[in-house]
Amino acid sequence: MFQRIYVTTWNVGFSEPPDDMAKNTTNFLAGAEENLMIIIGLQECKANSWIDCFQNKLKSKFSLISVVTMWRVHLIIDLNFL
Repeated sequence: MFQRIYVTTWNVGFSEPPDDMAKNTTNFLAGAEENLMIIIGLQECKANSWIDCFQNKLKSKFSLISVVTMWRVHLIIDLNFL
């Protein structure tokens, strides 16, 4: 059986997540929720606030598996558990 992996990256330029993050994540993750795994790369950010935003969007179908960090580059790996 073929499983899909969604991989994307976003350079957030040291900014905090915007107030309208729900809209931004909807556009940024369009079609991602149909995949087995989502891998999000974030550059130039403090990870915690951004990870929380993505996890709030994905928590209904995905479980956080790992966050890998090197300097200010972060990989967020989520697995579809449904």
